[in-house]
Formats: sequence, C-alpha cells, structure tokens
Amino acid sequence: MTVNEIKADGHKIVAKVDMLPKINSEFESTKIIGNAIVSFSKIFKKLKPDINLILGDRDEMLASAIAAYHMNIPNAHIHGGDKSGGLDEYTRHAITKLSNIHFAATKKSAKRILQMGEKSEFIFHTGSPSIDQILKNKITKKIELEKKYKIKITGNEILLLQHPVTTELDETEIQIIETLNAIIKLKKRTIIVGSNLDPGNDIIHKNLIKSAARYDFIKFYPTLPRNDYLGFLKNCGVLVGNSSSGIIEASFFKKPVVDIGTRQWFREKGPNVIGVKYFSQKSIFNAIVKALKLKS
Repeated sequence: MTVNEIKADGHKIVAKVDMLPKINSEFESTKIIGNAIVSFSKIFKKLKPDINLILGDRDEMLASAIAAYHMNIPNAHIHGGDKSGGLDEYTRHAITKLSNIHFAATKKSAKRILQMGEKSEFIFHTGSPSIDQILKNKITKKIELEKKYKIKITGNEILLLQHPVTTELDETEIQIIETLNAIIKLKKRTIIVGSNLDPGNDIIHKNLIKSAARYDFIKFYPTLPRNDYLGFLKNCGVLVGNSSSGIIEASFFKKPVVDIGTRQWFREKGPNVIGVKYFSQKSIFNAIVKALKLKS
C-alpha cells in the first residue's frame, strides 16, 4: 500500500522512513536495514508509540521490530509463523521472536509460533487482513478497470506477478525469460505488474518492458493501486508467478494460480494452486493451460 492510498483511506501520515530508492545487490539490501533501524528509532523517540504493529516478512519490518524491541515498545506481528521456504521465512521468524503479540493467519502458523517458544495467551488465530479488504468491497470494479486502463476484460486474461528470489539472484533473468516465453507462446492477453524492490528487480523489469514493447497482447504496469490489482485478480483467467497473493487473495476468489519456483513452495495452498517447482517454459505453459481449463 502506497502513501497516497493510506491518505485516501483518511489516515494522517505522521512520519516517513528514509529508504534506498533501489535495491540491486545484497549489500544495498543490508544497508537499507541499517538505515531503516536508525530512522525508525528516531521516529519512535519522537512519537513514543504504545505499540508497533508489523505485517509480514519484509526487511523494513524487521528493522522496525529491532528498533521497537530495543526501545521497549511492544511489537505486534501479523502473519507470523507462515512457512514459505525462501529467505523471507527467516526474516519472518526473526520478527516473531522480537514480538510480544502474534496474529496468525492459519492454525498451522499459530502452532509454529507456539513451537518457537512464544506464550499461547499472546497468540491469536485471526486469518489474513487481506481478506478483510476484499470483504469490505474495496476492489475496483471491472467496468472501472476497463475505462481507466483502456482495455477489454474478457475473463481469460493472464495476470503475471513475479518477484526475484533473493537466494537465487544468479537465476533471476532466466527465470523471468522462461515465464515470459511460456506466455508469449500462449499469445493470450496478459496484464503484468512490476515486481517488488528486492535485489534483482531491475533485471525483471528490463525483460518485462522489452516484452510489452514487442507484443501488443502484453500490457505492463510497473505499479498498480492495490484496489486495481485486486480487481484484475478477481476478473482475470489465471494468476501466474510467485506472489503470496496467489496463496491468499486468489484462493478467496477461487482463482486458478500457477505458482512457480521456491518462493512460496512450502506455503499452505488451496486446491486452486498449481505448483511448478522449476522455471521451465514447457512446464509453465502446460500449467497455465491446465489452470485455464480449471477456470472453465
């Protein structure tokens, strides 16, 4: 969620944390955590919050948790205990151990938090807050998406969201190329959303821009407002990539998902998710075809 989206919800921004504009290496990723710890510490000293509410497993969330912990500010962690298999899982568990209150998305996640030695009376099985946003109907309607983005949505579109895998940076380019080649072979209208800011994102974006410029059935958006993204997800034919939204939000919509690679491999998944463990054009192509048949 962007600053503008938070403002649009009627909330006042009382402080901003300085972050690096781009992260293209492990060194920069480490540097951003250090800078963020200092920034969060200054903000906490000024604002003196009663509690620090943290979501997920991002590096900036870890920085926030470290700063609050050392300033005796209680941390409350949402989505602790989830198991993915990627480097983010270590960050998530580190945040859990720095936190006082835990809001688990699933019963298995709550059990993992308990197994890490956290007190049962401070572990709550609440589900994912992402679903609350959907239930409150904060989703852009199909007709509004068509008007805003000047496209016709038929319900057979491919929605692609693929992030770099921080433990497989040397393979980032071949991974996105294999995915794009499968999509190009299908020749179906594809809506591509830019990846997160983890190291390797510049390589992914370079290839996405190139494909969108070459093929008129591919539309690339570096970023999308969350409500628009949920609208596309609800109305597309299949979600392809390695985003956690394929595990959480897509399952709510009962939307077919082709989940590629190791990033979400150990996540709890619904029957709508087809897993492709390796980035292979042929395997991805076959999985998308299968997923679109599930839809129909």
